[in-house]
Order: sequence, then structure tokens, then C-alpha cells
Amino acid sequence: MPPLTWSAELAAVAQQWADQLARDRRCGLMHKPDNRYGENLFGGSGAAWTAKDASEAWYSEINDYQYAVLDDNNWYAAGHYTQMVWRTTTRLGMGVAHCASGAMVITAEYDPPGNIIGEAPY
Repeated sequence: MPPLTWSAELAAVAQQWADQLARDRRCGLMHKPDNRYGENLFGGSGAAWTAKDASEAWYSEINDYQYAVLDDNNWYAAGHYTQMVWRTTTRLGMGVAHCASGAMVITAEYDPPGNIIGEAPY
């Protein structure tokens, strides 16, 4: 797949959502309602997690993915991975926020979104 292009616009959206999750949800992970973008979320504590750590965790789902058209039964186990490599996604932005508890949340927004039921990622 071609590399994604960094988007300052999507990074701002991702940062806003990370800040809101840290502030209002105490780093509880919840997808942004009515989001027009694809989204991956990562949360952790006990370490200084980075966007690279989150990306590696999402990508590790490749081990759970058997190449197929996505359906209601197979998308969940590897949905972070398939969003990362979705063939029509071209832009990415990420954000990170720290919670009062010391935990942190990392968000990624993808445009156009992937994980379309009835299609294969590549």
C-alpha cells in the first residue's frame, strides 16, 4: 500500500478527541460519535506510550487477520490493522493526551475511512 500522508487537520481532530477522552472519560476508550473518519484508539498506563507503540499494537493484529472481505464475523479481531492498511485511505493524523491518573490515550484518525463491510482492505 502507498504510504499515508500526515494531515494537520486530522491531527487536530485526533488531539481534540484524545483531550476529551482524557478529561471527560478519564482515559476510557470510546469511539467518537458520528465520526466521519476511520479511527483507532489506544490506552495504557505504567509507561510513557508513544504513537509508535500504539501503531505497533494496532499493526500486530495482522496475526489475527486471514485475508478476506470484511463481514460481521471477521472485522473485529483485526479492525485496527485493516484500518491502517485500507487501500483507499490516504491521510492520517494522531493525538495523545495524559490523564490525571497517569494513564494516557492515543487516537488516530484516517481519511477516507476504511473497514467497510463487504470489501477487502487491499
